Amino acid sequence: MSILAPVAETALLATVGPRSAAPLGPQITAPPPLDLFHDLRWVSTRHDSWLTLIVELLAVIVGRSCYEAWVLRAVGSYQGPLLRAVARLLGFYTVMGLLITPWVSLLFGLAVTHLSYLFLAAVPPALALALATHRGVLAWVAPSRRSLAWMAGAVAWLTLVGAIISLAPLAVGLVAAAGAGALNAAAVRATTAAAAPSRRRRRLPVPLAVLATFGIAIGGAAGAFAAVPGPVSSAYQEVLPTVASGRPVLEMAGFGSRWAPPSPLGLPPGFTSYRYSYCGVGPRGRVCPYRPRDTEQSLSRSTALLGQQVAALRQAYRRPVDIVAESEGAMIAQSWLVHGYRPASGEVGRVVLLDLPQGQPYATYPPGGSQGWGVGSGRLLSGWVWLIHQVSPLDVSVHAPLFRDFTTVSGLARARAPRSVPEIVIDALADALDDPYPSAFPGDPTIVLPAAHGGLMENGRAHATIRAFLDGRPVATGHAGVMLDRVIGAASAAWQAPSSP
Repeated sequence: MSILAPVAETALLATVGPRSAAPLGPQITAPPPLDLFHDLRWVSTRHDSWLTLIVELLAVIVGRSCYEAWVLRAVGSYQGPLLRAVARLLGFYTVMGLLITPWVSLLFGLAVTHLSYLFLAAVPPALALALATHRGVLAWVAPSRRSLAWMAGAVAWLTLVGAIISLAPLAVGLVAAAGAGALNAAAVRATTAAAAPSRRRRRLPVPLAVLATFGIAIGGAAGAFAAVPGPVSSAYQEVLPTVASGRPVLEMAGFGSRWAPPSPLGLPPGFTSYRYSYCGVGPRGRVCPYRPRDTEQSLSRSTALLGQQVAALRQAYRRPVDIVAESEGAMIAQSWLVHGYRPASGEVGRVVLLDLPQGQPYATYPPGGSQGWGVGSGRLLSGWVWLIHQVSPLDVSVHAPLFRDFTTVSGLARARAPRSVPEIVIDALADALDDPYPSAFPGDPTIVLPAAHGGLMENGRAHATIRAFLDGRPVATGHAGVMLDRVIGAASAAWQAPSSP
């Protein structure tokens, strides 16, 4: 069973789908509680009502408890009555479900938004909990060195096999899944055999480790937000000219930004930078300042405002407008180019896209008060947003128009802008954590820089590339960063949430 189940799930997902979830297959027989982490990620995207969610959670807890009780009896780790083992495991899986679910909900958010921060916020705490609590299947005692080594090994081989399944042909992936299943069986035997009851004083480290995991994760997030300078009202004013000379460049900031002067990109002489506004342009060409809340508006409104601002600059300069856009700004720019731009107008020159979300969101949740796929996960995301608001100035709503668009917009990273518009994509290496990144646009340059999402507007290497590209000079591509991006993307595949139906 330990070998057959991983092979069967991997084969089923690779052939019937969803193909992107095939790297999760080997985890179906992973040592506890990694097995539960596998199940809860499926539940997070595959329930369409509150009733379905409750039924699925009960089925997971009861099913895992019965299966693990049978395994413990089979490997000789437990010799008592079977019902007593099931009762104990019901308690273990219930507690672990409560502890792991918050991190599963963040991976669900990653599946919706493609923000790599959420992977870093979710996976390390979930795996740390598994390392700290895996002996709870028999006794809530601290891990031994031997059991820790086996659990760390399980994380390593499940990561490696997930990468192989995501990249290699199906036959190779199935062999790797079988090998992972065999190792899973050995890990279960080793970790449960090492979990004999010990002295009571060794029970204390387990709750301390759990509290430390949550404390570090939440405290670290609060510290990161506190380290970021608070929002400062800018007195910067911008008026679009009616007649001008030179080369206009429109800079587009991302989600949660506010009105401020253009970034210091160090553009060549003759270039003039303007700032895109999520509130548009007012009378007499005065660009309207905007607040972070304005970045939550619908994608259709933002693209319409972009078209107006580009048209005004094109009319004033009598030449195409270059665009440098980051994150949400890149998504708006690409959406407008693909769906709203008329190439015959000649309004756009060159386009630089920074941190463009890499693919179509593969998880959904319904509007507030409605039932639908991911309803419970959407509610948990609302809870996280509320918690973040308590420790930071960030104040958003998961039901904002922009996030509703996230669940319906087509995959812009794989869409093609008009061939008359030269494009270059510069991506942060951290974004490889949310999706394998073979290439953003076939035939177009792709550059990957070691940076976090949303930091490329201040990145010196990105500035040099932007200047060269806008000036028409050659840009080096295909360097080691792209290959490293693919490797990291493959390694993260085993720890993603599966797609919604």
